[in-house]
Amino acid sequence: MNKSGTICLFNSNTTWGGGEKWIQETGITLSVNNYTVVVCANSFSDLYNNLTNSRLRVIPVSLVNLSYLNPLKILSLYRIFKKLQVDTIVLGLSQDLKAAGLAAKLAGVRQIIYRRGLANPIKNNLINRFYFRHIVTKVIANSEEVKRSLLIRNSFLINSSDIHIIYNGINIADTLTKDKKLNGSPVIIGNVGRLIEGKGQKHLIELAANLKEHKFDFLIKIVGIGKMRHQLEEYAKKLKVDNFIIFEEFLNDTSNFYNEIDIFVFPSPETSSKRYSLAPPTGSHSNLT
Repeated sequence: MNKSGTICLFNSNTTWGGGEKWIQETGITLSVNNYTVVVCANSFSDLYNNLTNSRLRVIPVSLVNLSYLNPLKILSLYRIFKKLQVDTIVLGLSQDLKAAGLAAKLAGVRQIIYRRGLANPIKNNLINRFYFRHIVTKVIANSEEVKRSLLIRNSFLINSSDIHIIYNGINIADTLTKDKKLNGSPVIIGNVGRLIEGKGQKHLIELAANLKEHKFDFLIKIVGIGKMRHQLEEYAKKLKVDNFIIFEEFLNDTSNFYNEIDIFVFPSPETSSKRYSLAPPTGSHSNLT
């Protein structure tokens, strides 16, 4: 990235999740390393509130999925990018890419980077082909599987060489601070992520049923918020493992969480367009991976 220009991290989501945490941590890290950074965030979001007391400049924005069809909204974003002399913009939401990405292109922003953290295939339609071929200059994927899913239905959507894998990380020094003794204690399995279909927490509940069947001493801690919370809790009751699963909301500081757990599990995201239903599995759970 160019230190002489402004880097804009753009996220209009109102809820807090992994993408918003990445924006916050990346913005602070870049700023500490003397990059000029501005964050565009929804004024009703935790991301906006968290950063208002930081050294970062935060610009309030509000978008919906069809904002890219609103010329006044595009003009407003265009003026922001021009005024701030944005050289690079990073976007992670579809609605942000469509509206802010278009405005950034019109404003002459040099690098328009789309960051993707979900391994769901992108639809092969006219809008996506236009944006990835004419608006997006680079893509950040947080795993090899996410990179593969970008191209699985669209082999010519974007050059593979323009997709850069940057893994999410944690500060090991902040987490591995004690020597855990497992004798006589349940093994604690942990997961952090937004509670949506693509994150696969359903499979953690099935894992709990499998471990219970084999008489393991364990607990599973699922940290996150999302529309699947109630359904996942009901699914755990159906499989009679609700006493083995603890749901908690997102933590701003996850160091204690990582220090507490013994095993971190992130279930493989769904890569097909078929949405799973929360019905008890049939037969044995031994086929879980």
